[in-house]
Amino acid sequence: SSVINLLPTIGVVGPHRLQSLYGIDITEPNLLLMMQHRAVLFGLIGGILGGSIWWKQWRPISFAAGLLSMGSYMLLGYSLSPSLKDFNAHIQRVFWIDAVGVVVLGSAAVLSI
Repeated sequence: SSVINLLPTIGVVGPHRLQSLYGIDITEPNLLLMMQHRAVLFGLIGGILGGSIWWKQWRPISFAAGLLSMGSYMLLGYSLSPSLKDFNAHIQRVFWIDAVGVVVLGSAAVLSI
């Protein structure tokens, strides 16, 4: 799950990377700022998840942050388009990658109890 959250961090580089991730034009400065900031936040979550491999005391907060991040994306996506048909293929792919991440991270959280 750490890797799932670290991959979008490449969006900090600029609009061309964000477009390759999400399949939409992100050149408008306000949207670009928000999406690059989003990439930084993914880096923070991915870093915390990765760090929790070695520092067990980080696990509760990392599990919560990862599950809330991926779960909220899925919940918001489903609430806007239950069949996901209103989203492009890139956004649908992110939805399903997050679904796998929720299962993996949720399983890790249960097994660490």
